[in-house]
Amino acid sequence: WSLCCADASTGKDGDVLMSPQGPTKVGLSEDELAPAAVAVDAPLQASASPTSVKESAPQLDSAKQSPPKEEIPEVVPHELTLEIHSAALDRSFAKFGWMDPYAIILADGKEVERTKPATGAHKSPHWDVAHNFSAGTSRSTITIQVWDKNNFHKDVFCGGASMPCAEDMGSLAQQKLTLTKKDLPTGMLTISISAKEVRPAGSPKNAASSSFRPELIRSKSLGGEFDHLMAMVTPQDGAAAPKSADNASLTLIEVHHPEGEAAPAVASTSPPAAPANRSKSAEGVGAMSSIATHLAGSWRCVETFGLEEFLKATGVGMFQRKIAMAAAWPKWDFTVDGDILKFINHSAIGDLFEDIPLNKEYLWKDGHKNEMKCTASWQATPDGGCLTISRSGAIANYSEERAVSGNQLKFLLKHSSGVTWGRTFERAA
Repeated sequence: WSLCCADASTGKDGDVLMSPQGPTKVGLSEDELAPAAVAVDAPLQASASPTSVKESAPQLDSAKQSPPKEEIPEVVPHELTLEIHSAALDRSFAKFGWMDPYAIILADGKEVERTKPATGAHKSPHWDVAHNFSAGTSRSTITIQVWDKNNFHKDVFCGGASMPCAEDMGSLAQQKLTLTKKDLPTGMLTISISAKEVRPAGSPKNAASSSFRPELIRSKSLGGEFDHLMAMVTPQDGAAAPKSADNASLTLIEVHHPEGEAAPAVASTSPPAAPANRSKSAEGVGAMSSIATHLAGSWRCVETFGLEEFLKATGVGMFQRKIAMAAAWPKWDFTVDGDILKFINHSAIGDLFEDIPLNKEYLWKDGHKNEMKCTASWQATPDGGCLTISRSGAIANYSEERAVSGNQLKFLLKHSSGVTWGRTFERAA
């Protein structure tokens, strides 16, 4: 399991590399030995780079002065406490007997904490171990791994998860994260994070500081699954974010494709894809029959573009941007039920559902429970069509386009401010 704080990082075996497509996990194998225990009392070396300051230009006459520039947010150091509560593993990684799982925390590839094995806990270990990262220490990548202790052979890697962090991340209480191994889920990890500002005595607080301001996130509507994602990781008025529901787990990308090995298939509860040779004439010529021919079925995301720029332009904080960029890409399912198009978004936080009628207004709520009025329409084309949904509410107006051409689907979200982001999907086999 890993927490990533930098926009980009490189590392050794077991690290997670951040990229526009999400973090990339490098070189973990079931046959590896768990890293040898290391001393954890030495603080991590803070990374710092000197900043050059140019001499100020002479003061201009007031009539010629430029308008004041927007205030640059102050970056305030935070003390971060990470607590590992427990794990719930989906299966046993022991060939016989019960497992004795333990967890390792690494920062920038170096071990900083190791729990004691939960002897005999098998698939339900509890640790409740906290590690404190003092203000100014480097934590560009924080990794948590779950291993099974074995006295007779190599310890076995059970799974990990990844999650970015930043100075403006706030606090999270009892957050569940999906453990993965070779891109497949192996269980859930429960953690808590608390972040506390550290200021020199007597230092004035800048209103534009990097401290997280949850009201700014709740006052935005980002579209897609991102409002639900932000709601999950957004503290409430300075307090910790609400405890995750029992079945709410955040899945973040961990990718490792050994040379010469194909990516493993991801288990899915999706309905089967619609057959490619469906007869359009048998289904009629209306909009829903055209949708059944071209849009219905399962789609998997293969590309995300423009997201980071969109989030910056709409004022989303650094931590929330990193969470969004690291979130596992979704799979989509569309089915036609009479005059309703049923949409399931298999997202990083679970399945999201929407019933979409055509050519009439309906109500829909985003992840922050903001109500929006929506209208949907379908425009057929020779090799597909385009589903357009317009959404309007008190805090945002935007449109979503899903254009199908053969076995490719292009999604584009257009915000009323003019910024856009999108995704490319391919029809699942």
